[in-house]
Amino acid sequence: MNALGHLLNGKEYAVGDRLTMADILVAHTLNWAESFMFEVPAEFRNYQKSMYDRPACKKALSVLESVYT
Repeated sequence: MNALGHLLNGKEYAVGDRLTMADILVAHTLNWAESFMFEVPAEFRNYQKSMYDRPACKKALSVLESVYT
């Protein structure tokens, strides 16, 4: 979580100034962390929600799910 804190450091996106696959993967990784009972800080949950609310993220996650199911 410390590394993620340094990566995001109050920024809207993980890399650059727009949504990238890195943001989608970070949000999805936070989901895994929660499923393994890691405590995810509120700032990361807010970031995750903001990513999951985006249509592009929803589309990318549906593609990922189709590959892994």
